[in-house]
Amino acid sequence: MKRSSEGQVIIGAIILLLVMALLVPAIIVYIQNESRWTVKQQRSTRAFQLAEAAVERGFQTIIQSTGNWNTLQGGGTLANYDFDNTYTDLPGGEYEIAIAQGPGTQTVTITGAARDTSTNEIRAVRGVFSNSASNAAIFAEGGITLTSNPGVEWGPVMAPAPITTTHNHPRFYSSGSVSLDANGATPPNSDNTQWWSYYPNLPPPPEVDTQAYLSSATAQGHVFAAGTYKMKDDVCGGASSCVGTYYFTGDTTLKTPAAYVSDGNIVVMGNLTLQGSAGDGAYTADLPPNAWKEYGNDWADYIADYDGGAPASFPGVNGTYAPAGLTFGIDKVLVHGFIYVKDSFSITGGGNMSVHGSMYLGDPSSMDGSNVKIYYDNSVTVLTKNVSLGRTSWEEVGGCAWSGAHPVCP
Repeated sequence: MKRSSEGQVIIGAIILLLVMALLVPAIIVYIQNESRWTVKQQRSTRAFQLAEAAVERGFQTIIQSTGNWNTLQGGGTLANYDFDNTYTDLPGGEYEIAIAQGPGTQTVTITGAARDTSTNEIRAVRGVFSNSASNAAIFAEGGITLTSNPGVEWGPVMAPAPITTTHNHPRFYSSGSVSLDANGATPPNSDNTQWWSYYPNLPPPPEVDTQAYLSSATAQGHVFAAGTYKMKDDVCGGASSCVGTYYFTGDTTLKTPAAYVSDGNIVVMGNLTLQGSAGDGAYTADLPPNAWKEYGNDWADYIADYDGGAPASFPGVNGTYAPAGLTFGIDKVLVHGFIYVKDSFSITGGGNMSVHGSMYLGDPSSMDGSNVKIYYDNSVTVLTKNVSLGRTSWEEVGGCAWSGAHPVCP
């Protein structure tokens, strides 16, 4: 009996040794691989961090100089920011930056590509940024009320102050409150489709270069004192349409009979009141490429009004849907261009009119009181003293390679 027990122990020990002989090498291999995986992950993470830093450096380069912005918007490139210079100022690797105009007007794309010190791990990040002076249908620095007939199409409304609205479109961004946010300051403060209340990433207000507009209007003979003006008779000299920059030195009311500033700007260094039907322009307009993003809560209306070929359901604000060549006929256009109002904006006297471009409003304003439509046009250029960029998109870029001395990204 004793020998039998001893034999069983010996057999068990042999089996244990065999199992260990099989497991120990596997454990050693796993530990070695895990070590390599950890190092690889650390290197990959470092490369990604360097790529993010590259985009941030490109961003800072743009906002430091309106000259750089203007060069890019003219289709040019910046030295050291065209994948033509390797930066080694940060520990752990190297990176390069490419900045190019687009994908639309008043936008830039910044690509940062980086690799860690082993040169084995390559990561890249791409961000699209747009000028806050022209990346919104309305930038209302003092906040805005938009609750009745007037509507905003094709572009967002942005405001550092509260936005009061009952509309299902467009998108609303406020670093104050948006009335669609039922829970006030308590998170969550967005439906991630149409409204972003207490939004932390709102770009700073653009510093519009009113002096440049004054110089342009002076040269054209289009400077007016504060007062009430008939668009056709007083502003456009009796013509149904006119071109240029029209500068008003104080509180202004623009009224009928109708006229149309076909390619220009209205700058008011006080309060602006639109009274009655003051627009006489009618034409077919191009929809901005991202107009569809404004209709997440009104998708059926977007399809019916603008895009019969759109997907049956909203692709999401970060979706890749990219319609091209969409047009729409608009009428009763007061101005195709930019409207700047130093103080407040209001509408009285009923009527119907359209603005095609973008608007900047300084003080708390209201668009209630008339059937006015604001159609955003992303091609409108706004003259600014500074470059205030807002981020439109941010994504990692796959497929980048370090070909020779410099990276190449798709």
